[in-house]
Amino acid sequence: MNPTFTDLDLLAYDSPGGPVHPGDVIAFRRPHGDRVIVHRVVSTDGTAMRTQGDGNVLPDPFVVERSSVIGVIRSRQRNRTTVPVHGGRRGLARFRYLGERQRAIRLCVRLTAPWYRLLVRHRLISRFSTGFVSWEIRTDTRTGGDRLWCFGRLAGVRSPDSPRWRLVAPFPVVIDERYLPVPGPGPRLPADEG
Repeated sequence: MNPTFTDLDLLAYDSPGGPVHPGDVIAFRRPHGDRVIVHRVVSTDGTAMRTQGDGNVLPDPFVVERSSVIGVIRSRQRNRTTVPVHGGRRGLARFRYLGERQRAIRLCVRLTAPWYRLLVRHRLISRFSTGFVSWEIRTDTRTGGDRLWCFGRLAGVRSPDSPRWRLVAPFPVVIDERYLPVPGPGPRLPADEG
């Protein structure tokens, strides 16, 4: 249900006694399982409901029976702030908006991917910008590996036994991994033959 909910959100719900409308967010037990799922109702047919998560592309592959519903989510609490969760028409409008936003993002990624690959492959920007971009390397105390931070976000990782950095998109456009320091012995020079 991301971005509507994130991990560690506290959800308040009403008992399932009342009607459930398309657009409502419900907590229910998955058919033939004991796992609790929180998804939005996209359509109803008598006692059966079709559900889908706000961040999911496709609806759930199962139908939710009325008897499986634990409750209708009414609010969520995050960082001591309680926000109402709208259902019905407003909930359905939010669901459609989030779906269109996801489609627009996927289209932008698909259209810009060839240019992104070109910039990364030929290092058109990164060979010049690595010296100017503000980045910081921090050692992870649990793994012993290094983490590269740029603009306040995780930009790459390096395991302790590897000399190579793995950069996370979109940072390979502005950082050239060849210019990042690698702890350990300096570069080896070829031995003189003679």
